[in-house]
Amino acid sequence: MNVSGHNARFPCPPYDTDRDPTAVPFTYPFEPESPNDLPSVGSAAWLVRNVDTIRSISANPISANAAMSLRREHGQEAASLLLTIASVQSRAVEKFGPGTWMATEKSIAQATDRVVAAYKASLFGNAAV
Repeated sequence: MNVSGHNARFPCPPYDTDRDPTAVPFTYPFEPESPNDLPSVGSAAWLVRNVDTIRSISANPISANAAMSLRREHGQEAASLLLTIASVQSRAVEKFGPGTWMATEKSIAQATDRVVAAYKASLFGNAAV
């Protein structure tokens, strides 16, 4: 999956062209020149850069070796966040539909299901909101 935005500081949300052929494909807008230019852990830009890692983790059962490898490669804070997001992907897909969702247990629990959201939106019809 390629992701990008018009501005390096404010990248567009990821569009999952692998699962949704109607999604708009993007490429990441810049490559950092130094480690100081890397996005901070947990930022939208950081999540976009790690979407393939999240997919890879969520596709297989999470083992102790996989978790330790993530910690060595990304650091404790980043590995924890990647494991959290990867562990809720199946639940997020059930609730929100296909894609790679940057969600946690709490955000999934608080979000409105897509069927309910569609129904509520239909109540407005074409009226301005």
